[in-house]
Amino acid sequence: MARVELTQNKGPEVINSFNGGVTSAGVYGPIVNVRLYTLHSYQVLNTGSQSVDFKIIGSNYTKSDGEPSSDFANFWTTISTHNGIAAGNSLAYSDIWNFKFASIYLTSASGTTVSVFEKHNA
Repeated sequence: MARVELTQNKGPEVINSFNGGVTSAGVYGPIVNVRLYTLHSYQVLNTGSQSVDFKIIGSNYTKSDGEPSSDFANFWTTISTHNGIAAGNSLAYSDIWNFKFASIYLTSASGTTVSVFEKHNA
């Protein structure tokens, strides 16, 4: 007999965490409080003319005021990296992990336009 497990979505609605241009200097998305959720999904739409690299980062570090740190070099770790999402293509990624905060990092050698949508569920 197979076991079936149903879960109810307890997360917020879809977050449009990034919508704009990406350059070789790179750009971070907003820091999202994901401490109550374990299932995380991302959709990346490359609507520009160049390929883009996409990275999901996470952190458990909080400053003395309880807020997350924006010191991405010292207090954040890479959860997942996806290089070379071609122009006109998209990526759908879902994973289970447990961090307090999540963010994204995008780079493109010649610049492109990207939209990122994310959803976090219990």
